[in-house]
Amino acid sequence: MSFPSDSSRWQVDLAGPEDGPGLAAIYASDDGFPGNLQVRFTRGPNPYTSLLAEGDEVVVPIARDSASGRIVGMGACVKRTEWIDGKPCRIGYLTGLKGLPEVRGRVTTFPAMFAFLREQTRDVDLYYTTILTKHTMARRFLETQRPGMPEYRHVGSYTTYFYRRRGGSAAARTTPGTVEQLLQLAGRDNLRPVRAPSGLADADVRLMLDAEGRPVAGCALWDQQEHKQYVVTRYGGVHALARRIPTHLLGYPRWPDLGVPARCLSVALLAGSSPTAIRRLLSSVAAECEQLDFVMVGQMDGETGLPVPGARPARSVGYSSEVYTVHFDEACLGLTPGRPLAPDVGLL
Repeated sequence: MSFPSDSSRWQVDLAGPEDGPGLAAIYASDDGFPGNLQVRFTRGPNPYTSLLAEGDEVVVPIARDSASGRIVGMGACVKRTEWIDGKPCRIGYLTGLKGLPEVRGRVTTFPAMFAFLREQTRDVDLYYTTILTKHTMARRFLETQRPGMPEYRHVGSYTTYFYRRRGGSAAARTTPGTVEQLLQLAGRDNLRPVRAPSGLADADVRLMLDAEGRPVAGCALWDQQEHKQYVVTRYGGVHALARRIPTHLLGYPRWPDLGVPARCLSVALLAGSSPTAIRRLLSSVAAECEQLDFVMVGQMDGETGLPVPGARPARSVGYSSEVYTVHFDEACLGLTPGRPLAPDVGLL
């Protein structure tokens, strides 16, 4: 099925697994996260299957060059079930809005792509997305109401922390658990997944117990390196100096070589009521993953965040993003103000 754009040069279509090489070329052409620590985010070897690993269905609208058939632009909607106001809802996480260098800045096909995406995802109750705070041009473009484009409503800021174990530091021991135990501990905060992602199993769960043997904090260790990579393309400013000294011995991330995917994993389904227990849990996770370059954990900032200040590791490097709900029409739900949000770093 295809959908004509307002330019005869582009044709909006739906990608499938067989389009992986064309999608990978778009990811590979991306300049990466801006800043002195410039990171390119890739989804090799096949972005389609990578996106599918983070939901139970994925819709990937693409723009093809009508003459050559080459994929020149893309977006994606990863569908899964998450808690919204205590009820399971069908959500669509919008990601991967990218294009090859020669088409960047051209917006003639965007309305057609968004209309096509909405038609393909009518079962979605709520759409949301994240945009890096430093991507000011992208934020300014999407925050401005334009004909044929959905409305982006800002709901808060989210920080991803990259950290590792401080050399020689002691760490508390965790206890194995089950995915079901972890989901019960996590509760029903908004944007929590109702079910664990397909890549997580009981063997990935770590729990911190109190003196009576009750879980007070927990998480899962999610290794996504096979389908999701972070590649440093530039070190500048203080980072260029820091990578010359062994700052990882102090608990900072290990600086990967340029052009080489970082060895890392995500802390998934982080939950707990005690900041002290969460700090001990994250310390234990870092000790277990000592051979990696870093571990990633994330949380909302300020009033929209969970009351777990221990989720911010010491000596970490942080990347800030802005969270938006996306509204195509009046049927799209929003998020209730004042309720904590718990999007998972491994699902963003």
